[in-house]
Amino acid sequence: MARKSGPTEQLRSRGVSWVGEAFGVKKMKLRTTLALVLAVGLFASAVMANAQAKPGRPQRATNETTQNRKKGGAPNDANHQLLMAAAKDCQAAQRAMQKALPIYHGHRHRAMEINRVTLMAIRAAFKWRPGEASNAARLTQSLAKLGDGGEGDASKYSAEQIGRSNELMKRALASLKKAQSELAQVTIDYGGYVSTSKQLVAMSIDEVLKAGQSLGGRP
Repeated sequence: MARKSGPTEQLRSRGVSWVGEAFGVKKMKLRTTLALVLAVGLFASAVMANAQAKPGRPQRATNETTQNRKKGGAPNDANHQLLMAAAKDCQAAQRAMQKALPIYHGHRHRAMEINRVTLMAIRAAFKWRPGEASNAARLTQSLAKLGDGGEGDASKYSAEQIGRSNELMKRALASLKKAQSELAQVTIDYGGYVSTSKQLVAMSIDEVLKAGQSLGGRP
């Protein structure tokens, strides 16, 4: 009597073992899993690429920078940094000249007054915006009649005191020349205030040099 063959015997009769069948099933599951992982990975890559193509904050920062430049320049751009540096150097020169003795026949006084107006012009350059009226020309009108400020001669001071005063004037001259160099690098005139500042710094430097010459030397 012929024995009925079961599923396993039938597979074996076709050359397929149960081990091979089980491996085949596992292999199919593995392929399905890999396909799913690949699909998820492609989706995540697409999301990241889309996010990079449409940045949020950087674009906003760019727009803000553009708006600031339309107003006359962003506060942190190269021109404004140079103006800030020039203003600090003019302030340093003013402090040095204020500490010096009033012995330079009015040249120290005139240098300080011109430098004071220079600082006003630099501050106006910061505030100026395209389309606004400029008062740059008026700034120099106040310097038309500068006296000597009551400065006398050096006879009542000791050589040591005069020497310290001359050193202060030298320090002021160095600061003014540094400010002059910084203003020369500014590429926007900002309503004419930068040009005015350059002219005024040159005038201050001239007065400081004359101050040294008034004592028979050069600061």
